[in-house]
Amino acid sequence: MLNCKVLHSAAKMTPSAGQIAQMSWEQMAAQSLSIPWETRFFCPRGSMPELNISHFSTTVGMENRRSLLAKARAWPRFRHEYYDWLLSVQHEYDALLIRYNFHDPVQLQFLRTVRKPVYLVHHTLEVPELFSSHTLLGTLRGVADAMMAPRTLRAAYGVVGVTSEIADYEVNRSRGAVVSSFVYPNGIEYDGPLAIDQRQGVPQLLFVAGIFAAWHGLDILLASLRRCDSDLVLHLVGQVGPAERELALSDPRVRLHGHIPRDAIASIAASCDVGISSLMLERNSMRQACTLKVREYLKLGLPVYAGYEDVFPENFPYYRNGPCDIEAMLSFASAMRTVRRQVVADAARPFIEKSVLLRRLHEFISCDIAEGRRA
Repeated sequence: MLNCKVLHSAAKMTPSAGQIAQMSWEQMAAQSLSIPWETRFFCPRGSMPELNISHFSTTVGMENRRSLLAKARAWPRFRHEYYDWLLSVQHEYDALLIRYNFHDPVQLQFLRTVRKPVYLVHHTLEVPELFSSHTLLGTLRGVADAMMAPRTLRAAYGVVGVTSEIADYEVNRSRGAVVSSFVYPNGIEYDGPLAIDQRQGVPQLLFVAGIFAAWHGLDILLASLRRCDSDLVLHLVGQVGPAERELALSDPRVRLHGHIPRDAIASIAASCDVGISSLMLERNSMRQACTLKVREYLKLGLPVYAGYEDVFPENFPYYRNGPCDIEAMLSFASAMRTVRRQVVADAARPFIEKSVLLRRLHEFISCDIAEGRRA
């Protein structure tokens, strides 16, 4: 089976805009490549638009998400229906690719029942992430996942991680049972015009996040900014916590934008020299990531400064993995100012375009099944 038909699915009670975009781009990439690949989001009725990637629950709707208690009651029913649906359609595909769900006994039961090869998709180091919450519930969930994951992974045909760090972590957790693993980073669709290049005057830095969490390192960045006397503009887009907001408001070089539309972000990016991504990922016990925001920056021709490894080789000039230090960022911005937007976007394309990444994954799965590594 050198051209196997694959179903990639994820069950989410509350799918985010970024997740929907990723799955939509993947479906469009499959169609443009003419490969037998289908992408589906299994979710409650009314939780997302009716797209060609939508598959809605018949038993759970938006009314089941009105409170945490209602959501908790609906969750088991939602999971059972999801796996029952997968079992009912498995005969249409040669392989199933499903997003891993933390400490899920129904998932384990499904893997022991399904007759087609199943690859589990992992987006994080599950146990370290759960422990990083420093709450009793997070700790209990981390212990539960540490206990259940080895059995779940052994029942899967292979694992797919968004970074090599995550893929290796899952292989190790399987205790030698998983022999098939692949790195499938987040990707982006390349369409539409680049941002207008309006760089001039003092350096401008753009830092975008839905919610600035601890691993973004905004507190460290603002502390570094207080020790710096250089002229610059730091744009913060997203929800900023109270402590960081107070620091930001005390510095006239910082501009708080809150949540704004994508076209407004692109307008700000036109004047910026560098896009900033997470700076303190070690707070999640991770050293690698592949965030969608980095891909959006690069598609706009904006060089990126971050505090972690991504998919780019060490000699890739437009992604800098460095310390959380404003002076280092300004030095990088100065070196990048003469580089044209199109040069940056074209150089990043082979590493972040969805169709390129999807073709590689489909070829891997087709060859992996043909070789029968778990036979």
